[in-house]
Amino acid sequence: MQEVEKNEEKFTFQLFIVGSSIINNVAVKNCKTILEDNIKGRYSLEIVDISQNPTLAQKEDIIATPILIMKSPIPGIRMIGDFSDTKKFLKKFFIL
Repeated sequence: MQEVEKNEEKFTFQLFIVGSSIINNVAVKNCKTILEDNIKGRYSLEIVDISQNPTLAQKEDIIATPILIMKSPIPGIRMIGDFSDTKKFLKKFFIL
């Protein structure tokens, strides 16, 4: 897979999950793989287990998991699922 962009723009993400389940583990793995393959070294990914941090989940108005939120550069972009469709993921977050 080609890198999304060749600039030095940094990306910040939060991935909200609930506990350790098969779908959450798949979502984490897929998300990390896509980010590493496309913007390696240019992103930070915080994984938030809402069973451990319900206050942050409430603050972010989380109603379903797993959900990935791009916090920067364009805050507020969200995607729910296991992120198995790389093309859909890249279109959603990087407007390809």
